[in-house]
Amino acid sequence: MIRFAVMIAILATLGCGNLIRKVPDSNIIMVDADGHPVDPRGYGPCERDPEGNCNKRHSIVRSYPQFETPGAYGDHVMKVLEGLEKHKSAGKPHKILIHVHGGLNFQTGTVERATELSQDILTETDAYPLFINWQSSLFPSYWNHLTHIRQGEDWSEGAWSQGWAYATAPFYLAADFARSAIRVPTATFFQVRNDIETVPPLRFLHSSDLLLAQQTIFDELCERRLKPTVWVEGALYEYMKALDKEIKDCPIIEAPGKGELSGFNIWLGLDQRNWSDKFVASLKYMITSPTKLASAPIIDAFGTSSWDVMLRSVGQLFHYDGSHLPHINENKEHKSRDVEYDPTRTGALSVFLEQLRTKVCNYEKQTLNIHSSHRVGCPNKDRWEITLVGHSTGAIIVNRIIREFGDLPIKNVVYMAAASSIKDYQDTIFPYLLKRNEGIAPNEATKLCNATSESLTLSSDSRNAVCVYHLMLHEAAESGEWFNDILDPFPRGSLLVWLDNFLSHPLSREDRVLGRFTNFIAAAHHTPSVIRPYINIVKYGVGEGVLSPQKHGDFGGKLKFWIQKCWAGPPDHPRDCYRELGHY
Repeated sequence: MIRFAVMIAILATLGCGNLIRKVPDSNIIMVDADGHPVDPRGYGPCERDPEGNCNKRHSIVRSYPQFETPGAYGDHVMKVLEGLEKHKSAGKPHKILIHVHGGLNFQTGTVERATELSQDILTETDAYPLFINWQSSLFPSYWNHLTHIRQGEDWSEGAWSQGWAYATAPFYLAADFARSAIRVPTATFFQVRNDIETVPPLRFLHSSDLLLAQQTIFDELCERRLKPTVWVEGALYEYMKALDKEIKDCPIIEAPGKGELSGFNIWLGLDQRNWSDKFVASLKYMITSPTKLASAPIIDAFGTSSWDVMLRSVGQLFHYDGSHLPHINENKEHKSRDVEYDPTRTGALSVFLEQLRTKVCNYEKQTLNIHSSHRVGCPNKDRWEITLVGHSTGAIIVNRIIREFGDLPIKNVVYMAAASSIKDYQDTIFPYLLKRNEGIAPNEATKLCNATSESLTLSSDSRNAVCVYHLMLHEAAESGEWFNDILDPFPRGSLLVWLDNFLSHPLSREDRVLGRFTNFIAAAHHTPSVIRPYINIVKYGVGEGVLSPQKHGDFGGKLKFWIQKCWAGPPDHPRDCYRELGHY
């Protein structure tokens, strides 16, 4: 009885919610799991603070309120763009930083992040921050799978559809339980294989992709040691140990600059764990191995369904399956809003990006090219620069933005532990860089995308160049990540490891996730040599005292991703790029 009362009290407290003060709603575009734009200010009446600010309630068990009318969302979009105009009028640099968070985030947490970081970004970079907050938490995603989504259709509206959806829900749940039981051997195998790959002496049992990536890095480091930099010798020694090789095993360099990784800007962190760190990790693993074996098939079955719905939510941001959302065009004379429908872009995020593009590109009217999703050119008279930062699943959204709004003046694309597939990345970035960076002189290309470079005197073509940054965990941190610093009940590995092993169904190497270092390196040879100077690869180190991300969530929670120098290797960026206690 006491436990029941405590549970009721907890749920009541969560339902009441907590105040998040001074939510920067003019910096947030927020969408729920069904693709509806929602109000990031929270729910309920205003609760005024001493400064007169209107603060509302936020709860993880209550949905954010949808905008009541398309015009209300239009007002919000215009408020965001007015904030951008004020930023410009204040004499600030014409820079915009768009951050897209990853999966497994409660929407209250995304609002807290935006509230905490918006002022830091404004102060430390002079860029105007925009946060794309979308519904990516686990339980709402699974609930939608169970009760709403049926073969690509949303059955949450209409009496008959709702009835059939709820009537079939028990069968969907039973199917997930059956899948969990049937896939026990498969889930167990991939869990054990991942754990084996963290033990160097068992390299004869390691996957071919891991060995290929290690050999590729070893060969590249052998060549780069001829022009030594600070980090190369340590990294080469680490891979010599991993492959049981010596310096004499380095291949003969017959054609310098022709290796599989030649031309990339690379920095590799080291495994700085000591014997006690490894002993504690091994001891925890052995103690909790029963719970790992028991939970792996459950994660495999139920997590897969949730992941599929998260991917659907990504699509809803751009092309909404329900009733069409309008495009909002402001009539300055009558202060009203004319509504136009575009059947190719009806998602809430597309509506906003369309208006952002109209403003930034100085468009006065629609100039859509019927043969592509891009407008014809972007005058960009005000010289805006946009940085896209995508963490985890947010990288999939970033790729979609580039494909559908690629004529925006994008300057930097930052992938933090990207959960997009390698193929999605290649199909997006390769043609984009080839087009946007065409005509840049080779001597400028090698300097343009160095995150620590000072201002350079550049040609007009070079000023418009796009740079790409890949920020990734060390292999040992990626495969060995556990739940938190104390508990270790679930299969080890980051979300990216779980995606490769459990939650997705890759049929080829290019279907595996981009943000795992071994995956990226194994497929890097497909990158055209002409665009390699614009691509940066940073693999952080691992170990006690290493001031860089060591868990998947650290990229969004601890790294100052808004500072350009923090996209470089740790020796090259300020020590305060990483907050060990987190941003909020």
